[in-house]
Amino acid sequence: MNITTMGQWFDLLQDKYGSAYFTDAEKSLFLNRAQIEFVSDLLPTDPTKVINAELSQDTISQIAPLIVELSYLSPNSSGVITKANIQAALTSADSGAIMWRPLAIGWTYGGIEVPASYIRHNDRWEFQKNFFKRPTVNNPKVRETATSYIFSPATTNARIYFTLLKYPREVSISAPTDSILPDFTHNKIVAIALEFAGIGSRDSNMTELLKLQQQK
Repeated sequence: MNITTMGQWFDLLQDKYGSAYFTDAEKSLFLNRAQIEFVSDLLPTDPTKVINAELSQDTISQIAPLIVELSYLSPNSSGVITKANIQAALTSADSGAIMWRPLAIGWTYGGIEVPASYIRHNDRWEFQKNFFKRPTVNNPKVRETATSYIFSPATTNARIYFTLLKYPREVSISAPTDSILPDFTHNKIVAIALEFAGIGSRDSNMTELLKLQQQK
């Protein structure tokens, strides 16, 4: 269904249960937050911090429009690729897209392709001292900060490939702007939006009740 139909479906179910009225801007906000909640529910994480988005063919089919593979990026001499660099590459590949987080990180060095596995910050120095765990060009490690991904060993000769999950495109009832998620996901997204709307209604009613009590 397109965004107009999603809005009408929202109104139909909302009115059926006697909920408070919401503007198009408010409904759009509920639907946008519902899209994020819907995708989050499909993405449990494993202990290595890598999202397991491919639990089943059904799962991947629901989020496939959000997956983007980037051309390679090169780290600087400190092994750093900033998130701003990654966002810029994503914008170049898919205008308007906003990075959620990597699904997979690959490393090519000397013609050999291997995955770059996550390392916890508090394991970093222990791994460096351990000959069998120390990062090498054939066993690269990556750790994440607020602004960057840091690869070990540090080298500018590596090519880093990111498979990214982007945020769902924002929908708008008034614009209108449709969801890029598959049609068969829209009923669930509207259902989640209605849950948020129910919370919004209760909060609004509670606020009005408190105002009335304060006036007495």
